[in-house]
Amino acid sequence: MLESHKIAGSFLASLGVGGLGSVAYFSVTDRGKGNIEAQTETRIDSQDSRESVEEGVPLDSESQELPEDVADDSNPSSGPDAGKLQDPVQSYQFFFSGEPKTRLRVECSGDQKPDFDYWEDSGVNKVYVGCGQHGGSKTIHSGSLLGPKNKVTCTVTSNSNIFQCSSSQSTKYKFVDRQDRERIYLEAA
Repeated sequence: MLESHKIAGSFLASLGVGGLGSVAYFSVTDRGKGNIEAQTETRIDSQDSRESVEEGVPLDSESQELPEDVADDSNPSSGPDAGKLQDPVQSYQFFFSGEPKTRLRVECSGDQKPDFDYWEDSGVNKVYVGCGQHGGSKTIHSGSLLGPKNKVTCTVTSNSNIFQCSSSQSTKYKFVDRQDRERIYLEAA
């Protein structure tokens, strides 16, 4: 056990923690046996002015612990994200009526739910099912995103993570996977 304190003391001394490392090293070796108050004074006097040390606390040679600011920082339970849980990811599957084997998946995190949306690409609206609606809707639809006469409606089946979709007009649609786990695109079939 004394050997580990020697190693820790010499390591701290070489890291520039200086006084703390030398006190830890010398308190374990023969040179450190002496007046405890003298060791405390040496520790306080040899500390860098940026470090804070409690005055009057004797350095006990049997219980030498590293201060928190010198301790190992690799602990994942410390730091700015400590205690934060990652949002759970929920997977939803979509298929068109008559094609139950052709299912595509959207993954939503947190309390987001699937919903229709679009993005514009060279003046053309690309409609997709993505994550964004907060709440627990059992039915989603494209609204006017496909034009005034076309509408796709998706309704939850008996399994709350599977949506069966249908088109309200003669235009048939299909889902297209673009290697994006958060979106599946809608195109004319």
